[in-house]
Amino acid sequence: MSVDPHTGQFGDDTQVRAELDNDRPLFLQVKEAIEEEILAGSLGPDDQIPSNSQLVSLYGINPVTVHKGVTMLLDEGIVYKRRGLGMFVSRNAPARIRVRYQEAFKNDYVEPLTQRAEMLGVTPDELHALVDESILAHQPPQASSGIADSAAVKDHTRRKD
Repeated sequence: MSVDPHTGQFGDDTQVRAELDNDRPLFLQVKEAIEEEILAGSLGPDDQIPSNSQLVSLYGINPVTVHKGVTMLLDEGIVYKRRGLGMFVSRNAPARIRVRYQEAFKNDYVEPLTQRAEMLGVTPDELHALVDESILAHQPPQASSGIADSAAVKDHTRRKD
């Protein structure tokens, strides 16, 4: 969703985010699409975000809906307004978004996971091992990390017992 500052035109990656679903409020999806671009680094600090009219064209939705999503970003300090120029990404936006997304991840996924594991009698060590196994399954083969090494050590020590 990057915008060329000289032409005001969208970059080549805009088609990826042009579809919205009907299951959630559209203004939240617009807001989150811009946040995702910030987290991905496509929009960096002090970069201009697409104008409301560009977002209306991209998504084919009501200007009031777009305005509501962008206003939320402004109210949360994710973007700031430069009179006559548009909206720009705040310097601390990536960190602020990341903290909020991590908290939501914990509430939406980690808490239910740990509650379910407790209900099933899965110990914290077993749960940790399952998470490590899942992480390893999704890493490229050449990638090596402390997680892989610790999982291998845990597996090796379990076999000795």
